[in-house]
Amino acid sequence: MPEYFGPLAPVGFDNPHETSSLLAYRLPAWGYRAWSLEADLKVGGEAVDGEKNIQNKILSALDFHRESEEWSGSLALDFSGSYSRTWEGDWSRSRFSLAGNFEAEGRNFVWRDVGLIGGLSYREFREESRTFDYPSRLESGNQGLNPVVGVSLGRIRNVVPLLRAKRMSQRLVALGRLPLQDHQLQWLAGVFATHSSYLAVYDREDRTFWGTVLADVAGTEPLKAYEVLFLREVLSEFLGNRSEGWEIQARYVNSEFGFSTDLVKHDRAVILRYAHNLDLNRYLEVEGYGFSSSYDNNQYRSARLELGFMWILANRLHWLSDFSAQVSDDWMTSAVGDESIRVSRRLRLSSSLDYFLEDQLKLTPRVYAGWSGVSPDTPIRDGSQSWGVGLEVTWYFDRVLY
Repeated sequence: MPEYFGPLAPVGFDNPHETSSLLAYRLPAWGYRAWSLEADLKVGGEAVDGEKNIQNKILSALDFHRESEEWSGSLALDFSGSYSRTWEGDWSRSRFSLAGNFEAEGRNFVWRDVGLIGGLSYREFREESRTFDYPSRLESGNQGLNPVVGVSLGRIRNVVPLLRAKRMSQRLVALGRLPLQDHQLQWLAGVFATHSSYLAVYDREDRTFWGTVLADVAGTEPLKAYEVLFLREVLSEFLGNRSEGWEIQARYVNSEFGFSTDLVKHDRAVILRYAHNLDLNRYLEVEGYGFSSSYDNNQYRSARLELGFMWILANRLHWLSDFSAQVSDDWMTSAVGDESIRVSRRLRLSSSLDYFLEDQLKLTPRVYAGWSGVSPDTPIRDGSQSWGVGLEVTWYFDRVLY
């Protein structure tokens, strides 16, 4: 393998400070649809006592996803049913169940970076069991309906596919081949963005996916078997979850669920996200989240701030840090009208450093500190404080292939 990718070597970006391509990256238009049907039929019995049984199950699922710069949408639908019966002589017991789930959500950018959000989810489950020779019958179930509406401003794009395309270009250079041109990088990033669709549609997705990728990057000289394996490892490289941009979302969800009793819940949320790659090896993400919920004369409010920082120091050496702060309060009203308020506050800071030497060693030191307090008014010195330091070590001191 080229020495360029040895332990603690540079991660391989030819110019880690060049981030203009991340800002210019646009999402490709892609999607997939998968519909399946599964059935499981069983018949059995006991030779000694003569007990017999049958078990039948059926499941049908539909999964659809479509994404582009203009709009994105997903739909998931599944239906299942089962029937089982056990009997011996005049005695028998049977159970019958039906379950259905439906989830759909989409966002359409109606003007520049202004988007409208809409969605609907519904679920229902019913079960009935009977025992003959005894007058016994039991029914149970639950159901829920959740419409979602919202609006968004700004845009955050997943840029990991473009980073993988850049890494593929650097691997080609390490093999003595020409780097990819800008238009090839954009095309390859679009293919990497659709990788999950190959997983959803094909049982052996590698043949189709890598056939598409390598046909364009190979150039005029065919790739050797080792080179193919070396290039395919680009999907195993640690790049983290990387995005670029900013976004504000406001959502409202009206939830209705129950079976014997009905409950209506109103949820409102405001989400603010900012993601920026300081360079190709350092990444910063900030998220603010405000949430309120009301149901059955009770109210709940919460505000949370999260900060995340990632630094790829070298090949196989990564530094991850997270900070979160949360304030939440509950208003609860009893049956006689008495009100009680409970306020809680939480702070947490964690950091870890991951290093591994392939086939030999893995080290992960971690450190964290936290604080939490509960109303009526808990100062920091009186709250619950926690801290910890840890080290995870995996050492293969002897690994021999015979």
